[in-house]
Amino acid sequence: MFIITVRRLMAVAVLMLVATTSRAADTPLQEILSWVPHDAAVFAHVDVATVWKSKPLLAVRKLNPEKIFDKLQDFANIASIPPETVQTFTIFLPKIKGNGDQNAVVAAFTFNKPYEPKKVASAIRLMLKFDEKKIKEVQPGIYDFNPGQPDNLRLVMDNPNRLVVLGPKAFDLAKPQTVVKGPISDAIALAASGQHVAFSLNFANFPDELRMENGQAQFEPFKPLLFADAIVGKLDVGDELVLNVLARCPTKVKCIEAEKSMGVVRTLFQTLLSAAITEIDKSKDETLLKLIALAKETQLVLRSAKIQSNEKEASATLTVRSDLDIAPLIAQITGAPGSGGAANARTQNNMKQIALAMHSYHDAYGAMPAAAILGKKGKPLLSWRVQILPFVEQSNLYQMIKLDEPWDSVHNKKVFDDHPMPSVFEVAGTTKPGEKNTHMQVFRGNGAMFDLVKGIKLTEITDGTSNTIMVATAKTAVPWMKPDDMEFDPKSDPRDLLLYVGGVTNVSFGDGSVRILKKSVNVENMRGLITKSGGEVTTID
Repeated sequence: MFIITVRRLMAVAVLMLVATTSRAADTPLQEILSWVPHDAAVFAHVDVATVWKSKPLLAVRKLNPEKIFDKLQDFANIASIPPETVQTFTIFLPKIKGNGDQNAVVAAFTFNKPYEPKKVASAIRLMLKFDEKKIKEVQPGIYDFNPGQPDNLRLVMDNPNRLVVLGPKAFDLAKPQTVVKGPISDAIALAASGQHVAFSLNFANFPDELRMENGQAQFEPFKPLLFADAIVGKLDVGDELVLNVLARCPTKVKCIEAEKSMGVVRTLFQTLLSAAITEIDKSKDETLLKLIALAKETQLVLRSAKIQSNEKEASATLTVRSDLDIAPLIAQITGAPGSGGAANARTQNNMKQIALAMHSYHDAYGAMPAAAILGKKGKPLLSWRVQILPFVEQSNLYQMIKLDEPWDSVHNKKVFDDHPMPSVFEVAGTTKPGEKNTHMQVFRGNGAMFDLVKGIKLTEITDGTSNTIMVATAKTAVPWMKPDDMEFDPKSDPRDLLLYVGGVTNVSFGDGSVRILKKSVNVENMRGLITKSGGEVTTID
């Protein structure tokens, strides 16, 4: 429930972060900052006006990954909010001690021109595809999304130069706090002074386990930072990006320990970057090789970082060129075509969701779905992908499909044409935007896990669920609703049916795990991994 709430909250926040140019009006910002407890667990503030015009963000806007900035502009148009009016963004979380504390989150925006609350509420509803019946104006300018439910979000728009998003347990937090100087007072002061980016962490209000004396050994070098009074950071945006992070400590000895801990963090990142450069160089993957220059530049930044301490704090200062070419990194993060590693991670995440849906289907019906929904005469009508829709948060789409008609009947083809393919069936970096053909397929027939006639029970997989392929990425994409998959022929080479990128392919196994298979896996091993009860001894190496 918390994950759903945070996703909705952050979705609303992202929709509101559109272009801006000038400083925030003092009154709304000062009001918002007066709500922040000076011992809050998490606090962050962004001068959106300055950051939006910075060179790094201009570069990201130019790349427009996943058309995110087009979507933001669409939202701005629907809400009648000119891009230049959003000024600042502030978010805080008082504590993260117990269950549900995460839902007491407050996110707030300031504007230099008034907006119309009803238009903003309507725009958010449309962009998030929220049922209009689940939105209620509880007071003038105050809207509840999903009222009365545990994941209820509240939009406070009673001031035309300020918009506040409140988590389910934050309804009483949008009010001035008694000002008592605390661990994060400096961070709040930075935000009030116009700092481009300010943030803080107060680990005293994190789960107690984080500061346990008998914690895991690998975290021992970082304990001085976890036991600091607070971590306070700021980012200056200009021709250079200057990041300064402070660890406030009670004694000089503690400050020296925190300084050493910061050094350990630097060494760790340098080591990871060196290992990554070596691996990328070995792979000869052209899409990844573009990252080497950026990785080496990051190493130089870390090497030149200034780490020091005094009687009150330890500090680390990093300076980065604002014109650094981050395009390869953005491509990796967003899974743009040919982007390699991060795209692969997104594909694996999609496969994990599919595997979880398969198991949920098994729990509900006592067996896995058959490879296809069959008609009365045994003709395949619809894919297994349709059957698992309710288990991948696509119940509404599932209800639109007529299960007793072929995927390309007049009715079902209209559903297919009018709705995007669920993103869970995408192979990041391969599936093009708007495409409705999927590489996510199963092997079926001749002893494979899936059969056209009926779904199997997990107990029938005598080779072991961890040794039997469930879903794979096929070389040839098919319409996602069509009952079309990879026919398993024990006499042929199944590797010829698979999609290999950089010499590897992704597969999920019957136990829900997702692993990478190299093209070099021999054909007998591959056949053994496909059959569910062949008794073969297999390996994925």
